[in-house]
Amino acid sequence: MYYYKLVIAYDGYDYHGWQWQPKKITVAGQLEKSFFKAFQKRPISLVGASRTDAGVHAWGQVARVTIDFVIDAEKLKRAWQGALPPTIMLREVTLVDSDFELQDGVISKTYDYYISPTRMVPFLARYCVPYYAKFDIPLLQKNLNVFLGTHDFRSFCTGDDKESTVRTITAISVIYLKRYTMYRVRVQGPGFLRYMIRRIIGASLQAMTMQLENGIADSATFLHDVLQEKNPQQNLKTAPAHALMLRAIEYRK
Repeated sequence: MYYYKLVIAYDGYDYHGWQWQPKKITVAGQLEKSFFKAFQKRPISLVGASRTDAGVHAWGQVARVTIDFVIDAEKLKRAWQGALPPTIMLREVTLVDSDFELQDGVISKTYDYYISPTRMVPFLARYCVPYYAKFDIPLLQKNLNVFLGTHDFRSFCTGDDKESTVRTITAISVIYLKRYTMYRVRVQGPGFLRYMIRRIIGASLQAMTMQLENGIADSATFLHDVLQEKNPQQNLKTAPAHALMLRAIEYRK
């Protein structure tokens, strides 16, 4: 068997997430379908490094494909790409050893989330959410900083995770992108729980506005208390999926 590392970009707006699902259109499903078309239904095993949810985009998703024949990586890329829909792109294809650690070798994942304080141009609407309430970057950054470091994020995930809900956020920031008139929140860490990033961002935005409108005295303290409660049933907002992008996955060298 032969193993190839893929770096994949995709517009996830119309997909039911990365992972193959019966009777639903997914990114992995489209990759497999297009491979069969390009290579006469040769067997394939495809595994992704991150299971992005429905509507979530990627610029740097990483996957490993296992096939039963050897082919030059560039030829594989060209033939496979030619059968893919325009919403999915193979950015890189590299032949790797069988011991390539797709998931255990990850040292950092970077996700970006995009927020617009004004009416969005139509071309960006699939990748950004409008937020017309009061906005304060220093206050939002203060809220996001609550989640820096290692914590039990049970209050900010689905609540049905069977594994440990302890995770580490190594960096989290918000900046204004003047060219696009939108804010970008960037979150980095070795791994995240399902909905974790979207729940953190949604809660941080909501708490920011609550403080600005005099609903609470200190939004960062409020979020810290929610984090310590370890209650996945809290009622703070979850940010919409379509403004989230898997930017990059970094591996041990």
